[in-house]
Amino acid sequence: MTANNPIAAQLAHVENLLRSGNTKDALALARALANANPHDFSCVRAAILTSHAAADLPGTIEYLRRAVALRPQDASLRLNLAKALHESDDTDAALREIAAALPLQPSASTLYLEARQLLADKQRYMESRTWVERGLAACPGDAALTFAKAGEFLRTGEYDKAMPLYDALIRAMPQMAFFYLDRAYAQNYLPDVDPQHVYAAHKACGAFLDMAPDMSAAWASRDCDVNRVLHVGFIGPDFFRHSVAYFVEALFNNLDRTRVKVHVYHTNRNRDGVTDRIEQAVDVFRHVKQEQPGVLAQIIANDKIDVLIDLAGYTQVHGLTAMAARPAPVMATYCGYPNTTGSSRIGWRIVDSITDPAGSESFNTERLLRLDPCFLCYTPEAQAPEVAPLPSQSRGFVTFGSFNAQRKFNKRICGLWRRVLESVPNSRLAIKSINFTEDSSVTFARQQLQDFGLPMDRVVVFPAAKSASDHLAQYGEIDIALDTYPYHGTTTTCEALWMGIPVVTLAGQTHVSRVGASLLTCVGLPSWIARTDDEYVDIAKRYASDTEALATLRSTLRARVQASELCNAPAFAKKFEAAIRQMWSAWASGR
Repeated sequence: MTANNPIAAQLAHVENLLRSGNTKDALALARALANANPHDFSCVRAAILTSHAAADLPGTIEYLRRAVALRPQDASLRLNLAKALHESDDTDAALREIAAALPLQPSASTLYLEARQLLADKQRYMESRTWVERGLAACPGDAALTFAKAGEFLRTGEYDKAMPLYDALIRAMPQMAFFYLDRAYAQNYLPDVDPQHVYAAHKACGAFLDMAPDMSAAWASRDCDVNRVLHVGFIGPDFFRHSVAYFVEALFNNLDRTRVKVHVYHTNRNRDGVTDRIEQAVDVFRHVKQEQPGVLAQIIANDKIDVLIDLAGYTQVHGLTAMAARPAPVMATYCGYPNTTGSSRIGWRIVDSITDPAGSESFNTERLLRLDPCFLCYTPEAQAPEVAPLPSQSRGFVTFGSFNAQRKFNKRICGLWRRVLESVPNSRLAIKSINFTEDSSVTFARQQLQDFGLPMDRVVVFPAAKSASDHLAQYGEIDIALDTYPYHGTTTTCEALWMGIPVVTLAGQTHVSRVGASLLTCVGLPSWIARTDDEYVDIAKRYASDTEALATLRSTLRARVQASELCNAPAFAKKFEAAIRQMWSAWASGR
């Protein structure tokens, strides 16, 4: 049949070229066909597919536009164009395509979900929430939209609404792993929950990971010399301007490259100047944003990674599903997630003796490897402004503050903050979150904080800052930072300390509520760590009553942090390399 149809024969040749991996020639031929036959949908479609295979985003968009012009009533084409425009960061054009597709297929949940995601990526959070509600109105009971609704509640800390949705989804579709993953992640934020209950939720996630096909045969004959150069992979979605990057960039820059070769697997579409710096700092950098877990696992196995370290846990776009296939002999989790993976295939979890003291083993499936005095090494923002004077000395009243994520706010911690305000006459509380990007999100947050019990006449809510330097400059508005509970701040605590502001923290039972204690101990501020609610209030009240001492501490705190082990990157890299060797030696000796 193709013999009498030259176009069909050439299209078949394009397909064969793609199958053989010859993307370059396939792309050239497909585009030539599309340009010579602009009204032939099959030719235009081939140009779309080959452009996508070649990772040519502008070309993909160009030919998708041509396809839409040929078939304007095809909602799926418009959705694909919207996704490509989303990837190119053209949010408004993507939304226009979705708006055009909706009348054609008003009950297509994928349209609402794409709109939600592209708006969330632009930090237009209240709009993204509206699209989920619109989708559920058009598609009642849709599982994907219900899951998205639970995620919107999670973003704003409305766990009383999110958790029933997760539970209902699991009852309806018990085979869907990502329902369990998000539910376990959400439980890190719940105050007054039994740690064993949280552990069980993570074990349920790990059970899904443990069902992945096992690739261990790929490294069965690996050289187990404990002294040889090791290839160490770090996998996660946060190799850009993100909290995790503040704690791994210095590590990458200081590991001994004669002993360790560093590979990075970046699973997120986001990329910026920090990404560029990290790419320059490591031996191999792979942007694997579109790879399926099995493909990614094979890439890792082909790279002959000896030790593979997860940096995300169950946060979004993580790499644990690829790790579950066991593409490396030694696997660990570190830094980006405050809990166990629950998987028997992840052998180690890197922590310290304060975040995970003796006895914490009962909350982890992994072996705990403790890096003391602190499991983190912080790289301060290069554009950080100078430490501002203590504001209370000019204002005549103390301002407390918390710049943590909105999802960390809850009735328990807001009740403590209210008690702090009541114990310090005329004091104020400044609150800011990365979520507060719109006037509507600030309005929503103010109502939520009031519902949590805060006296809003003494609370100021700052919108999210436009830049890192502006964000850090706003720390100059507060005298004392108040940590969240149970999910402690990490980057926010380090930022506050760098800007001269001590932090009151409440140490709990497990890692998620002990990181603040580790950081404060590391910089020599153990007296700011509370063990009970009453101590938390008393510490805040005691230090707020002596502004002279606060001013002295503020003027010296940055130097203290800089001189501490928290910022001693060379020493930390040596300890981390020793930890890598310890894990490798344990595997080698146990073969």
